[in-house]
Amino acid sequence: MIENRQETTRIHDAVDFCGVAVDVLPREDVYRHITAAMESDTFMRIATVNPDFVLHAWRSDAFAQNLAAAQLRIADGVGISLIAHLHGVRLPRYPGADLVRDVLALAQSQGWHVHVLCRADGLSHWADVEHAAKKTYPELDITGEDVVRGGCAVSVPLESPTVYLINFGVPWQEEYAEALRAHGAHGVVIGVGGALDFLTGAVLRAPHWMRRLGLEWVYRTLMQPKRIGKASRSVIVFPIVALACRVMRKTHVP
Repeated sequence: MIENRQETTRIHDAVDFCGVAVDVLPREDVYRHITAAMESDTFMRIATVNPDFVLHAWRSDAFAQNLAAAQLRIADGVGISLIAHLHGVRLPRYPGADLVRDVLALAQSQGWHVHVLCRADGLSHWADVEHAAKKTYPELDITGEDVVRGGCAVSVPLESPTVYLINFGVPWQEEYAEALRAHGAHGVVIGVGGALDFLTGAVLRAPHWMRRLGLEWVYRTLMQPKRIGKASRSVIVFPIVALACRVMRKTHVP
């Protein structure tokens, strides 16, 4: 279940979920990795892993390989941290909504350029994100665009390095992140899913007490009933698959 991963700055542990290694990193270490990548003008990709990621990788070798290419894979969904806890591992969780706000604050303080990529048919468009971001981070250097799937080529802003935030959802945002790498992007690329919808107010976030108890998924399902399918995969299918993978790994230990 536990493996060691060698990064450019230090060795740290990772928890294996059906072949997807999720890094055991406190938030302070995530900030440090982001800062190091921006200061060295290199490429670093962060995947915010939730149960959907693991299930998708379990079904698709191509997506599993895509996730393996990310320099960091941090725990987003509460189900990820819970399964790790059941195996005796404390896996820090970093919800995408928190990560987005922290990264924007860090970018403003450091003078980094941020480029936001929004799906054209999503709840939040680039103009919504710009308005919300500028209200809270008035000095932020931010640009963005709305992207139609299959409708335009990958574009890389002239500014380098750049923090890219992509809200296309799985697997499109992770595929696009690798396309940015292939097109020579420098900086930090993060697939943030629906986290930008919290920033714009298109979706209300759960009360703090529900988040602390890991019940944010309940609130979101009540507010967005169409998410019931995703919720059932996260709380029913994912634990079964994760347990089955763990049993299979045990039976193959000499």
